[in-house]
Amino acid sequence: MIELEFSIDLAKECGKIIKENFKGSFSVELKGDNNLVTNIDKTIDGLVRERIKKSFPSYGIVTEEGEDIEGRSSKVFVIDPLDGTTNFVKGYPLVAVSIALLEGNEVILGVVYNPILEELYYATVETPSYKNGNIISVSKTDTLKNSLLSTGFPYDFSEYSNFPQFEKLFRRSISVRVDGSAALDLAHVAEGIIDGYWEKGLNIWDIAGGSIIVRQSSGTVSDFSGESNYLSKGEIVATNGKIHKEILEVLSDF
Repeated sequence: MIELEFSIDLAKECGKIIKENFKGSFSVELKGDNNLVTNIDKTIDGLVRERIKKSFPSYGIVTEEGEDIEGRSSKVFVIDPLDGTTNFVKGYPLVAVSIALLEGNEVILGVVYNPILEELYYATVETPSYKNGNIISVSKTDTLKNSLLSTGFPYDFSEYSNFPQFEKLFRRSISVRVDGSAALDLAHVAEGIIDGYWEKGLNIWDIAGGSIIVRQSSGTVSDFSGESNYLSKGEIVATNGKIHKEILEVLSDF
């Protein structure tokens, strides 16, 4: 798939900018309560748009920091230029570039790249999932009580709070991590170092790229109801498949 090579090269180009500016000097603004954006986010967003327009001029473009572009093709690039901006600002090394390609409503390609740790995850509908060129797979943990989970919290608690779900799943599992990057949480499920991940209040660019990487590593991805509407609903449960039902049962109580 020609778009995969392009996406990997683009992720690396964006990642170079992130790495060069990590723990450096940059400007920071607030988009809302606790929702940070830097000039690096905006610089990478502009670069992404320029590269896609040049290489795939008929494709649509959806990114976090710019206006959506409707293309003539049924294919749309969906990109988060810097997932984990708060981590980036604070020098916490879990940041990523997330790139997805949709055809209609289906994600057909995903690339997630953490340039600080030099971890590159990718998959297409035609391939397994890879990390740095090696095939990866979800964990074999078969019960929630033996699971390590991850989640995140919304910037705006007026519409949704994750604390009740966090407490209940924390008590029923080994522990729960909160690392501040949905894209990397999904990649870690795909890699098998996290057994399950749930979060609500997300945007399509947060989860599109990582979702296919989980699916192609033999994982299960759904919304909180167990259906496949996670991109449109902005909520996601991603697991190794074996603990999916147990997590959904907990979430159904809220």
